[in-house]
Amino acid sequence: MTNTIQRLIRALALIASVIAAAPEGAHAQSGAANPIAMKHRNDCRLAAHVLTRGEPHTKRAWARNYISSCPEEGPPAIAREWRAVPADTAAVLQLMRASTAIRDVRIYERVREVVEDRSRPDVIRVGAMHVLDSYVNPLHGGWFGSVPPEGGEVKVVHPETALVTHAPYANGPLPLVAPVREPVLQLLQRVSAARDVEPLTVWYAAAALALRIQEEIEWNR
Repeated sequence: MTNTIQRLIRALALIASVIAAAPEGAHAQSGAANPIAMKHRNDCRLAAHVLTRGEPHTKRAWARNYISSCPEEGPPAIAREWRAVPADTAAVLQLMRASTAIRDVRIYERVREVVEDRSRPDVIRVGAMHVLDSYVNPLHGGWFGSVPPEGGEVKVVHPETALVTHAPYANGPLPLVAPVREPVLQLLQRVSAARDVEPLTVWYAAAALALRIQEEIEWNR
């Protein structure tokens, strides 16, 4: 009987040791089998560093493009980049794509600031408007660099005729918890109402996007 109990105790001890070692072994196996995830995390950190520190300068275009795949590291770096991006269409388009790929309060608040800042170049303010438009509806495609037609008539630009198509987005660490359609519409209407003081391209972008959002609101009633 004593030998049987001893064997039973040894068996239970062996089972317990296997169970205790399993999580560590599984974790090690998972880490060893997932070098792609580790490389992606390291590249995200590098992209964030480049956009935050500006070094190395030669990697800035790569960083603006890559950071869109980094929901954790992306938002603060993208928000900062809206203050540093040059008035260059290609650079702004890259930043627009990164900003529409991740929804985060920090990006949203920063692009709102950019839209209202009349000291910023037109191309940057218009790009920021399109980001806000995508936060209203991720299916909206953004047009870029449009100017009013003759006579200044404002027309809605529908997604199927857009020049930029927004991809599905990921939520950042500080996701938007409330719909932003109404505050974005009010901001765009405020900018478009200042036609006498706003540059033509900025006024027209605000008016056209506000019209599209308003049309969508009425359609869904």
